[in-house]
Amino acid sequence: MVVSEQPKSALHVEDDKIWQRTIRLCLEKAGYNVVQADNLEGAQTRVKERRFDLYVIDGHFPRIQDSRYPSPDAGAELYQTIIQTYGKNARCVFVSGDMELGMRCRESGVEFFDKGYFDHDSFTSYLKLNVITPRMR
Repeated sequence: MVVSEQPKSALHVEDDKIWQRTIRLCLEKAGYNVVQADNLEGAQTRVKERRFDLYVIDGHFPRIQDSRYPSPDAGAELYQTIIQTYGKNARCVFVSGDMELGMRCRESGVEFFDKGYFDHDSFTSYLKLNVITPRMR
């Protein structure tokens, strides 16, 4: 009897509908079942409900449902919630066009993908090389 591998799960947090669809398609292509949230409150609820195999986080998104105003520190706050809940081994990647956030991520050893260089193939390859395949460090 062959035991099938359990599908991987990803929480994707993004408030822009086009980016939600784009990144969801990439994650699904990489083999993930994707749950999405578009604000900090909803994302924190999902984080506390269950552990995901991967967290893909935009840098700026609203704190509460139905807000049109992204908070510049919402992504960092969510990251802290994930780390406090599941430890530093939680697999997180920020996907943002914010280069200052990118520098802070790199300095802290957190994965970062620049939206400015985004296309489906490059992001899917990035996921496979940097996130899905365990890093040898």
